[in-house]
Amino acid sequence: RMLAHADAADAGGEALDELLLRHFAAEIEARHGVDALAGARSAERLRAACEGLRRVLSANRDASFSLECLVGETDVSGCLTRAQLEEMAAPLLGRVREACCAALRGAGLEPRDVYSVEMLGGLSRMPAVGEAVSTSFQMPTRRSLNAEEAVARGAALAAALSSRSFRAKEFAVCECLSAGYTFEWASTHPPPAAGAGGGAVASDLAGRVDAPARAPLPWRSSVEGTVPLTCEVRAGCDGAASPALLRAELKGGGGSQRRRPLVRRGGGAGA
Repeated sequence: RMLAHADAADAGGEALDELLLRHFAAEIEARHGVDALAGARSAERLRAACEGLRRVLSANRDASFSLECLVGETDVSGCLTRAQLEEMAAPLLGRVREACCAALRGAGLEPRDVYSVEMLGGLSRMPAVGEAVSTSFQMPTRRSLNAEEAVARGAALAAALSSRSFRAKEFAVCECLSAGYTFEWASTHPPPAAGAGGGAVASDLAGRVDAPARAPLPWRSSVEGTVPLTCEVRAGCDGAASPALLRAELKGGGGSQRRRPLVRRGGGAGA
């Protein structure tokens, strides 16, 4: 059973790669007078090199890279130490510590109440991240699970439990929403003509349902009607305006509905 959830926004591997990308782009421009981010191809090559350098620094104290003909005929190279990387990542590591403390507060626990801390994900291999988490929970972290396969294995097991083709030992999984969400809908159907047959359906059908954080899954809600609807999912359920994470059209009729995603943007936990 999940007691609490907290996340460190923009503090993952991609954020660290972005820091390295900007660092080396500025260094290359100062040294060679070329903008490595001006072209999509050169920017992507430099980003891939930064990601590889970050991975190497997880196990080594220094790393370097070289790229031939990155911009035109210009060859570039770069090097970095683990200490320099950790200095650059200090603000991100601070967010990681804050997220750990927020999770403890949300669960109503003290560090002494936690039995063990398991780390997953590629960035968990970075020693500084492990130290930040270990400091927050006041205990050594563990990496006994395969960081690359743990989520996929859990999803496969959940699918096997729902399938008739596999035999699996039954066990209960108590999931809940990691954050609050707001579901809004409104009719896109024009008002029915006066005296139209077939029964009139309210054309101003609109509503909103709040799904609070920690609501147990599966979470369901329904709305009566057969008119087309435009639905939006927004983060938070406090009434504050926020960008739509998902917008879709539901076309009613005959009891069946077809869903077509129109906009999907933003990050964060999925519902």
